[in-house]
Amino acid sequence: MKTSYPECGDPVLQPRDSSSDLESPTGLLWGIDLSRCTSKQLGKACLQESEAELRGCLDQFTSVKKVVVAFRLPEQRNVFADLKVPERRAVKLHNDLERERSRDVPFVYLDITGCQDLNLLRRRIDEVMHLPASTWSTILLDWHDAELQPIHEVMAEQVL
Repeated sequence: MKTSYPECGDPVLQPRDSSSDLESPTGLLWGIDLSRCTSKQLGKACLQESEAELRGCLDQFTSVKKVVVAFRLPEQRNVFADLKVPERRAVKLHNDLERERSRDVPFVYLDITGCQDLNLLRRRIDEVMHLPASTWSTILLDWHDAELQPIHEVMAEQVL
């Protein structure tokens, strides 16, 4: 199962040889690495900056129909205890794009904190890119769940 999609934002995977045409991609991987953020304020600022860049990327790739946001949090998660990463932010970004740009782009936010198997991560992201975009609007997944079973099964559990 070969899938091509732009990989933007912070690098979360090893770059792959992409010889295919990415002029009209239907999926987008966006990385957010917050692992070095030492305060809630810094984390919030980094998220806001990343989201602004993501919006610009979506303006560039108007063919994108789904986005996977893979984010890494600090190991000391208490730094973000009150930040609501990314529950509120994911829904807000989805709704803003729909309202401001008339684009209904579904988002999968995948917390990859603690992920050691980058090959499995790549397979899980590829799975999302093969799912019909109408299956969800915004969903938050934890790597622990995605590591143990295919993404569509994890998403089905989330929806139920």
